[in-house]
Amino acid sequence: MRLTAFLFASLLATTLASSAWAFVTPIDSLNYATSNGVPLYNRRFVTVQGTVTCQDSVLSPTNTDVMIQDATGGVNVFTSNNIGAYHFVLGDSVQVTAFATVFHGGVELDSTAALLSVTHLGTSSVFPDPVVASCSQVANGLVPFSGSTYYEPYQGRLVRVNGLHITAGSWPTTRLTTNTSITVTDATGVPMTLFIFRSSGANGSPDPGARFDAIGVVKQFGNTSPPWTNGYELCVRYASDVVPECPGPQFAAHPTTVTVDSLTATVAWSTDVASSSTLFYGITTAYGNAVVDPNVGTQHPARRSTRCS
Repeated sequence: MRLTAFLFASLLATTLASSAWAFVTPIDSLNYATSNGVPLYNRRFVTVQGTVTCQDSVLSPTNTDVMIQDATGGVNVFTSNNIGAYHFVLGDSVQVTAFATVFHGGVELDSTAALLSVTHLGTSSVFPDPVVASCSQVANGLVPFSGSTYYEPYQGRLVRVNGLHITAGSWPTTRLTTNTSITVTDATGVPMTLFIFRSSGANGSPDPGARFDAIGVVKQFGNTSPPWTNGYELCVRYASDVVPECPGPQFAAHPTTVTVDSLTATVAWSTDVASSSTLFYGITTAYGNAVVDPNVGTQHPARRSTRCS
């Protein structure tokens, strides 16, 4: 009986591998889901081809945790505790055969049943351009498609979001030993998580200032079980993925209120290089008033002597 079972299992694995290698699945097929975010391809054995958009050592210092993308979509490839085993290099064209599984809502091609295989096809002739999206589009990453079928258009893809500013958290200007989660938003006003892995080049990079653009790969980290309808994050890979809108001095310390009374307020901040400064203020985001400090330095106290009305 054990021999029969072993032969059957071996035959099944061989059959699955043969059938998968016979057909390359478009990557976006993995991003169709139910209304609860359960991928329709969950637990299917597939073969995909794509370009490496995030290589070894960026998303994890110990695991194979990379992103690949074809003309239709992107997907995470993950295996535990064997970083570098498959030699994923940025811009390489690869073919991956594995089971599609789910981790906290995110689709992964992983080493289930030890059936993960990777074939290197050479350097890709075309590197994917990032898709431009808004905070609202990334954060609300599960959208109706047809009937009861939903779609995740950004999961696994290289995405650019423009005109960001930080609403919660602080930039890791000093390299940290932990991951950093920052809340940002854009003109849509919808909050989005900007995630910086401790092993990424953005950890320990300069503060991007008041407004910036960010390029990264979209991953999902939601609940441990369905529904998987939230938890979408933009994960920046390198310092160069963060593009300040103002190329001038950056904040060394963000503005903080020093003193406030019924008639005056003093706000202070510091910059990474010596500069003059201007404090804009008002009772709406249109501001309309300004205090100019022409003195050049890295410490910038600004005192406003009449309360806004």
